[in-house]
Amino acid sequence: MAKKIALIYFIVGCIWITTSDYFLNLLGNSEVRTVIDLQMMKGWPFIFTTALLLYIPILKFIEKELEVVDEFLRLLFDNPTPMIIYDTDNQEVIESNKPLRNFMDIRKKN
Repeated sequence: MAKKIALIYFIVGCIWITTSDYFLNLLGNSEVRTVIDLQMMKGWPFIFTTALLLYIPILKFIEKELEVVDEFLRLLFDNPTPMIIYDTDNQEVIESNKPLRNFMDIRKKN
């Protein structure tokens, strides 16, 4: 995913820099201050566009990851078999489903 996002950014950036500088050259104004102002003004649409182009794949990636987590939790909590998520480092129960709590007579903290 990171490669895909970086590649999109690289391609869009190269296209933008090449084409926008070409069109600025066509204007024929060689006054330094004007060129600097135009360079800055062309940067704002680039930032906006690339931010949007980066946001979309990142959002889709996060949504897919959340679907995986939701499916895992659904399988845990809807399972009729007693199930537990246990942290072996801290030796504590992180989560359990209702059949396990009923079997062990455990009260949920929340």
